[in-house]
Amino acid sequence: MVMDDDSRPLQGKSSLGGGWLIFIPLWPYGTQRISPDGATPGRGFPGEVTETVVRDLQSAKIATKVEAREFRPDETLPRGAYSLHLTLLEGIYNRHSTAYGLSFAGVYLWLLGLPVSYGSVELGVMAEVRDSRGRSVGASQFYAETGVTEFFYYNMSRAYSKAMVEAYEEISPDLVTMVAGMVGR
Repeated sequence: MVMDDDSRPLQGKSSLGGGWLIFIPLWPYGTQRISPDGATPGRGFPGEVTETVVRDLQSAKIATKVEAREFRPDETLPRGAYSLHLTLLEGIYNRHSTAYGLSFAGVYLWLLGLPVSYGSVELGVMAEVRDSRGRSVGASQFYAETGVTEFFYYNMSRAYSKAMVEAYEEISPDLVTMVAGMVGR
């Protein structure tokens, strides 16, 4: 399995400015579109998603050995082996931060356990199966969106990674079925 490059529309850029609106008195929330460090160009998927994909394919018993690693362009696989190339198409955290209309005083509500933000994570993945010679056997795109709530004591990066895994779990049955059909098992 290969975690390929980043093909997201925002290309790792974030729109953070809207989050500062929460410090205007009586303003309910500030909207941000964030590409957290766990899904940036050159780094691909957050580690938790990679681990989940590997466990998922192992438990489906599609192959005798499943591992996550990078392939060199000139590298060939043993005869009869397949590789799954995953490209991150979307990994955006749509975050609505809030101070409950109380400006800076609303921050104290976070310390008492009220959410810092709510929103969703959008996951888009291009999955391509290649044979041992590197020829494409087939490809498909998968999309999922899941809700996420961030708390002061459960920060954004942990909430994002967990939501990415949950979004992957939504597309998992279709991805496993696609891979199984293409490798003939």
